[in-house]
Amino acid sequence: MVVAAVLLLLTLTFIVLPAGAGQPPPPSSTTTITSSNGCSFTVTYTWQGFHGKGLIAVFGLYERLNGLDASYNLFSVPGVSGKSGSVSHTFNFTGTTTSRTVLFRGALQNGRTFAQVSGSTSGTGLFASDCANPTSP
Repeated sequence: MVVAAVLLLLTLTFIVLPAGAGQPPPPSSTTTITSSNGCSFTVTYTWQGFHGKGLIAVFGLYERLNGLDASYNLFSVPGVSGKSGSVSHTFNFTGTTTSRTVLFRGALQNGRTFAQVSGSTSGTGLFASDCANPTSP
């Protein structure tokens, strides 16, 4: 009778709880931008579910040159936790008549080895900007 009760309880547990219930969501990150005038971009890099302490959040502006993404102006915040966090920075451009194709990307790095934390990279789509030469406030 005890065995039957245990089997009934296990059967009900599998029926009631969906697969993966109680497990944390997989690690994820997002990089978003807001622009007030096409020459000022606020980049926000947000992450959750990674492991580690003393990590570095690295995010910033990349320029698309001949199909490759070249880092142009990066910003870093040391001492973050992989568990979750969000960092922002505003990049300002000066005007130019030459249009540039840019994107914004963020990632976590190990604070000791500077190796990128697997799966932590995220980025935005491409943007055309008529401003150049980013400066940090």
